[in-house]
Amino acid sequence: MIQRGKTPIYPAEYNSGWSDPIYNQHVPIEVADRLAIGFPNSIIRQMNIGGYKKLSGREPERYAALEKAGFRIEPNVDVWPILCGKQGGHYVDVGTSKKIGDGLIKIKNDASLVGFTESGLLFDDGSTLAADFVVFCTGFVNDARDIAIDIVGPEVGELLDDYFFVDDEGEIRGAWKPQGHPGIWYTGGGVPFARFFSSFLALQIEADILGTPLKLYKN
Repeated sequence: MIQRGKTPIYPAEYNSGWSDPIYNQHVPIEVADRLAIGFPNSIIRQMNIGGYKKLSGREPERYAALEKAGFRIEPNVDVWPILCGKQGGHYVDVGTSKKIGDGLIKIKNDASLVGFTESGLLFDDGSTLAADFVVFCTGFVNDARDIAIDIVGPEVGELLDDYFFVDDEGEIRGAWKPQGHPGIWYTGGGVPFARFFSSFLALQIEADILGTPLKLYKN
């Protein structure tokens, strides 16, 4: 595995530890959504940071094994801007970390990839690595404003806010609120986000149609 930079590790059991007691057959889905995302996003962010620090502190050996194997980790994981901003770049650990720690998956991160050889990869320090096939994990463009511009054109698109990412207050930019042009709204995120915030979005659209638009708070 070629690692380009430090990687935040988020074990899958950390997530299921809080989600399973909420999202199950016994808790109504509207109650579960309110418990999960009913707080201000800035508060949820701090809860995530504190929870991760507490859980990861209970098993330092998991992370020590990765570092010993040469895998560079991001020790202070702030998952909120990862999920709502970059939308990736982290690893939800479902077992691969142990394979890395046990040496079953080798890591190379001491040089940058610059090209191919006849049998594999070439790095900027002159080293090579044989490979039967190569999988590129390069990320993607995730601002819906770019997609909106393709639909409405650059003249209208230039008036729109960016979509997603996290603003100075820890809230999600652009989503479920009036944009810079009448009749254009953003929604998105995971299913709980779309499900929970769709009612607020519907109320705003109704108010807008009735000629009594809700005032948008801006700091």
